[in-house]
Amino acid sequence: MEECIICRNLYTKNNPRTSEHIIPEFVGGALKFECVCKLCNSSMGKDFEGRLSNSFLLKSYRYLHKILGKSIKIEHPFSGMHRLDDGRLFTIHRDGRYELNSSINIEPDSENSKRYHFLVNVDEANASYIEDLVIKKAKRMAKKTGTNYTESSITKSVREAIAESEFKTKTIKNPELTIEVSLNLSDMELLYIKIAYELACFQFGYRYILDPVANNLRLSLHNLSVHNDVSLSVLEEENEIVRNVFTNDYYWAFFTKNACYIKLFSMVGVVIFSSPDALEFRTDNVYRFCYKSNSWKILDYQEMIRNFLRLSKKIPS
Repeated sequence: MEECIICRNLYTKNNPRTSEHIIPEFVGGALKFECVCKLCNSSMGKDFEGRLSNSFLLKSYRYLHKILGKSIKIEHPFSGMHRLDDGRLFTIHRDGRYELNSSINIEPDSENSKRYHFLVNVDEANASYIEDLVIKKAKRMAKKTGTNYTESSITKSVREAIAESEFKTKTIKNPELTIEVSLNLSDMELLYIKIAYELACFQFGYRYILDPVANNLRLSLHNLSVHNDVSLSVLEEENEIVRNVFTNDYYWAFFTKNACYIKLFSMVGVVIFSSPDALEFRTDNVYRFCYKSNSWKILDYQEMIRNFLRLSKKIPS
């Protein structure tokens, strides 16, 4: 195809063809298809794919299953800055390390205006930096108040004060975190539409995008909003075949009649991907995506069902 399957514009030097991950890379998708222009790829990445990638639920899923995605290291789902009950801040790093954020409070002595008291909160791992932190804070205060102290006198005074200071070590055990957890259902719907539409283009080729139902899916992705005529649902309960054949060890996508079934994160979405009378868009191919090995494979739907029934002893071997 010489045109983008999303905007239907021809590729140009300034807006070239890009390699699109049908299952997003941030959840371990490996199947790539050079079918989307740079602008459309970027548009989806900044919109619903970006929000899903940064959602707590999908961060937790990636962390639990050790999915690298685009990152060199797996990011801890709680990474970021948090606040203790006493108001102090601490950081959970991407690798899961906890670190108390440094804070310094300097107050003038109530009886001697030339004397100051300082309270430093610092992570034990950063205790060796206390002197530097206090000196920098004292210099800023001197400059702000117009106090006539030389840098050497400030450094000397701080060092003398630290030598006479009392140090206390406190272990903070199991700090409580308050996390706001949400998942935008519209973003998930667009993700199901993206996978169904792009996989159908991959499977059936250029002729598929001329189907009127396919065009509604395309417009949903182009406008970043689910088209009113798109038929999509999320199954609340899995039947026995879906649960036992299409296991949670993989992502799955397959076409049956004019519906595309997609199983991600233990959730099954069903997207009507073509017109009911478009018999040319039928296949027994089942796409299995392994997020652990970052690979994909095509299987035969009928063969998978026969094997399942045989193992279940529902038909003779």
